[in-house]
Amino acid sequence: MTTNQQTKSQAYTELPVRLYSALRTIRIYPPSNPQVTKTTNKVISLLNKLLEQEGKEITLASSGRKILVNGNPLPEKDQQRPQVQGLIEFLDTLQIHALTFQNDFTASDCIHFLELLSAAGSNIQPDQPIKALLQEAGLDSVSIDEKRYVAVHEGEQVVTEDQIGPGGGLRIENGDLAGFILGKTSGDSARLSTAALRQLLASDSNATGDSSRRGMEGQDALKALIDGIGHTTSPDEKARLLAHSSTALAGLAPDLLTRLLATLPQDSAADVLLAGTVKQMDPNQLEALLLALPEVSLSGDIEQIDGPQQGKDIFPKLLKTDRAGEIEQTAIRIKTARTLVELSANPTPQHLKEQLQQPQWSAPVLVTALRQLAGRQLQDSTHEAFFNLLARYERDLAPTIRDQVASQAACRLATLQEHELGRVLVQRYKGIFGEELYSQVITQLSDEQFERIAQRLNLLSRNKQASASALDAAPLLAGYQRLMDTVRGEKLRAALSMHQEEQDKVQQLNQDQIRKNIKLLLSGEHTVLGDEQIVQTLPSSVKRLLKHDKSEAADKLLIQMVTGLQKNDPAIRRGSAEALGRTAAALVQAGEWQRLDRLLPALGQALPFMEDLQAGSQALQAVEQLTRHHLTHKAYNRAINALNVLFDLTIHTPAGNSALYDLTLACLVRLAEPALLGELLKNILAGNKESDNCWYLLSRMGAGAANFLMERLGTSESREERELLLRLIGDIGKPARDALLFLLQQDSPWYVTRNIIRLLKNVGDADCFTVIAPFLHHEDVRVQQEVIQTLGVIGGTARKNFFLHELERTADDLKPLIVRQLGKIHNESIVLPLTDLLESSAGPPHQEKEQLQIEICVALVRLGSKKALTSLKKIIQTKKIPGITDYSPKVLAAAESAVQAISADSKVLSDTGQQTEPVSQSYLTRKNDPLAEQEASIFRKAGRGKTEEAKKELYELIISYAEKKDFANAERLRERIYEIDPMALSEIIRSGEIIEREKTGAVSRDQLATWSRLLKKLNNVEFSAIYHELQERRFAPEEIIVRQGDKNDELYFINQGSIKISYNQDGREIFVSTMNNGQIIGENFFDASFWTVTLTALTPVNISVLKWDSFRRWQEEYPGLEAKLQDFYKQCDTTRVLLEKKGLDRRKYERTRLSRKIQLQLTDHNNKPIGRGFRGELTDISEGGLAFLIRISKKENTRLLLGRNMQITIPVGGDPGHLQLHGLAIGIQSYEPLECDFSVHIKFPELLDQETLFQVLG
Repeated sequence: MTTNQQTKSQAYTELPVRLYSALRTIRIYPPSNPQVTKTTNKVISLLNKLLEQEGKEITLASSGRKILVNGNPLPEKDQQRPQVQGLIEFLDTLQIHALTFQNDFTASDCIHFLELLSAAGSNIQPDQPIKALLQEAGLDSVSIDEKRYVAVHEGEQVVTEDQIGPGGGLRIENGDLAGFILGKTSGDSARLSTAALRQLLASDSNATGDSSRRGMEGQDALKALIDGIGHTTSPDEKARLLAHSSTALAGLAPDLLTRLLATLPQDSAADVLLAGTVKQMDPNQLEALLLALPEVSLSGDIEQIDGPQQGKDIFPKLLKTDRAGEIEQTAIRIKTARTLVELSANPTPQHLKEQLQQPQWSAPVLVTALRQLAGRQLQDSTHEAFFNLLARYERDLAPTIRDQVASQAACRLATLQEHELGRVLVQRYKGIFGEELYSQVITQLSDEQFERIAQRLNLLSRNKQASASALDAAPLLAGYQRLMDTVRGEKLRAALSMHQEEQDKVQQLNQDQIRKNIKLLLSGEHTVLGDEQIVQTLPSSVKRLLKHDKSEAADKLLIQMVTGLQKNDPAIRRGSAEALGRTAAALVQAGEWQRLDRLLPALGQALPFMEDLQAGSQALQAVEQLTRHHLTHKAYNRAINALNVLFDLTIHTPAGNSALYDLTLACLVRLAEPALLGELLKNILAGNKESDNCWYLLSRMGAGAANFLMERLGTSESREERELLLRLIGDIGKPARDALLFLLQQDSPWYVTRNIIRLLKNVGDADCFTVIAPFLHHEDVRVQQEVIQTLGVIGGTARKNFFLHELERTADDLKPLIVRQLGKIHNESIVLPLTDLLESSAGPPHQEKEQLQIEICVALVRLGSKKALTSLKKIIQTKKIPGITDYSPKVLAAAESAVQAISADSKVLSDTGQQTEPVSQSYLTRKNDPLAEQEASIFRKAGRGKTEEAKKELYELIISYAEKKDFANAERLRERIYEIDPMALSEIIRSGEIIEREKTGAVSRDQLATWSRLLKKLNNVEFSAIYHELQERRFAPEEIIVRQGDKNDELYFINQGSIKISYNQDGREIFVSTMNNGQIIGENFFDASFWTVTLTALTPVNISVLKWDSFRRWQEEYPGLEAKLQDFYKQCDTTRVLLEKKGLDRRKYERTRLSRKIQLQLTDHNNKPIGRGFRGELTDISEGGLAFLIRISKKENTRLLLGRNMQITIPVGGDPGHLQLHGLAIGIQSYEPLECDFSVHIKFPELLDQETLFQVLG
């Protein structure tokens, strides 16, 4: 089984488990509880995963006591899991054969659906009612296929009545039950509802199994509850728990509450809990509780009750509470009511008849009797008992007393819960008293009560909703009709009719407004995109237009959506983005692949703006489907364009949008199907014309492609193929890391292991260190060498200790490589181990030892610590001791050079440890230069052994040029002292001090005053370094210093005078501003560009010019100097801001942000390509030009692009799939300094026409 198949199989198994868990949770907690949110999110996450794999819908079915997902049965062992068996039982109970989830099934839909199912488990008799509930709820994203139960014999069913009982299959553990009552949830306990607990206990009461076992379970549950309270040490916490538990219990239905109270232990906490529960009950609840008790128990004579009848000992406990008197009176009233009911049609005993003449007694007794009868199933015997009761009251009571009793009884009945009152009202009210009672009850109801009861009876009569007891539809319908025939009913019918008319008007107005908004959008009014309703409507509008062959109108809508992305209003951008995302999904369903191709650039731009994760998911799935479509049809160029949208999001995901990143990775994983990848690899191996495109595609398909290539690598028998596969895996980059690490730990030939480690050098990170490090002890030395180099690159903080440890134990031939890596770690603690090793390696020279010693010298130079000088000088001294040859001449030379470099803080050794070539003649540019001749004479003298004489002459020459203020030559000659005598420290130090003194004295007080503000940014040494690179120039009034459009990389320091800045627009000179002494200006100095303004002298001007090439020499010595100078420049030069204020910005055409991979090529003046092309990333485009990002390792190389003609190839939709533009590079700016990314700005020779621009924008 492949990886994808295994993943799918696991998802199939998880779906019923997660669905069952979510059902159980929503039965315990209210919908707003975090537990519900968590479990439903898990269901949605898994459904989305399956929908992305399977397509438009997922079907979960129950057949033959087995669960199937999309027709695939779960493995037998998974079928036996308790959650799966529980779900089967639950679905059978509700007569549901299958649930089908569509791809627009959302988290809110899920919660609503689970609520309906959960309620159905307790309240619905299986006669095709659930579909109607789904339709009424508007849940069209899920559908139900119900089972048909047929009669075997009259009165029989395929499933038994106990299976149809409420809540079947959703068993709740006692710990969950106790935790719920105690309020131990992650949400606010105050928000907990007893409704879920009611369903919970109802389901338990109908569960299969013997009654004794169920009794034990209830007892265990309540024991857990009491124990939870009893173990609470804090009095306040105990009081809180008791209050909460009492509230939860008091809200339960009487029969359910009886089940719990019957198992109360003999415990003080239990007594307090019972008292608190009774205290919180209203009179109706208390009476309902007593009605649920066994009849004999109300007499107080428990001994008369045979067997373990539930609730027989509750009444005595109730009489011990604070409401004992009220409970006794209620018990007497219940017994009287039962007596009246049991009399049937027999005469009323005289003592009862006398009691009934007292309305304050007979009215409550009547209500109690009616409640008792309403609790029974609606059968003929119930209707007969109801008729006899009302007839008794009409027969035995005088008319005036009847009216009083009817009025008082109606008042009490109106206080009942609506579900109970509804059952009372469906009875048949006959006779004068019955009709008066019914009329009085209706009069007492509020409008809201009346409407809800009418709605409930209507649903009951249609079998849309039913209670746990089976109800006959005929009396329910009659009750509903009788209710609606009253005056209140007529008013309600009229109100409902008016309400429906209003709803129709609102719906029509909404439709009219949508049509109006679409017209506004087509006219360019993008503010309507901030309306969520129009955003939701646009996809279906586009789809409908295309269906009716109105493609031009559909395209106009798409263009306006794309244009909305360019607006500054965040609401418009967001609405445009989400509308495009949903529309993309609609285009996939319609098979509009070419139109989706043209929309790709806009989708790439829109995705980061999609705050609605569903819209983002739909957009990503559309791009995924488009990519798969092109791959399947071998349209690889177009597949690249689609895949780039996904790939770019994995690299540049917006901050804080990890969900979008995860969805994108999931798309790439699904695209990595073996069939598609195999075809790509086939083309690569064949080396045909599509091989480059296929290579690019495979390298962008992430971890799934890496795993595929790894599997192929493991079975390949061709060395050439294996090398190609490894290169391809390396091009995948970071996503291939985990796959490479896995493969590294498998048994492989040495060359495979070496190549994997080599690839990890490029794609690995510090987390790979512990996996790679053990391979330093691999049996093949070539693997060991690769390990050292790779760990040196990726090792991070771990490499120092690792390399120092391995230096002591590794083979001698590997030590030079380890030393080289240690030299790259700038940590002074490495110096002592290296010098110790250098000294301990003394002895008769041989090649391996010599290489190690030279590498140590090179490493010590790189570390640059003065601590190494003692050991190095000790080694150098050995050459003066006759007979000692512990170090070879090459090692001694390397040690001398190291001392020289460390002392001077400059590197004179190359990476190989060889001494650099003498500088001598390379600096002399003119053959007849007197300095050159004098310098050559000095070194000839040194070559003849006259070291001291040559050293003295060179020192005097340095002082001479320093005094002449020729600091460049003075510095250069000072560096050459090392070539004569590396130990001439006094001459080196003294000459440096004299040069610095002369430099300081060369700056006049006037200059210091002029540049006082700059001196606040720079220290004296930095200022001196710049100052002595300056070249002075003078300009007369009206003389032009630099022209607009010049390519000039000079920075101008204004020493004296004023300079005018002007801008030329269509041949007209426009004044911008002036600059004066103490300021600097130079647009092209810090970033490569052309001058956008002209500088003209207004008065006699004295300026100093700093050339970029001269300044660059100081970059390494003063790394922060450029940043300081640029900061001062920004304070002086406000030209760009002033140009924008005056409306003279050269970027006068509106730029559109656009992210796209593009191909670039330098061209000559005839637009013919020069050299090799390279890739970049488009960032924006306008009629006048575009900008793209490119990675350039050295900033100075950016100037090589300035002023160059370029050919830009942009992928677009339609044939031929790309567009070629030409332009001139007019500016290069730093974009991401740490990543060496630069923004290149291109100017088109002519403005783009609108058609071409829209083609680029998609």
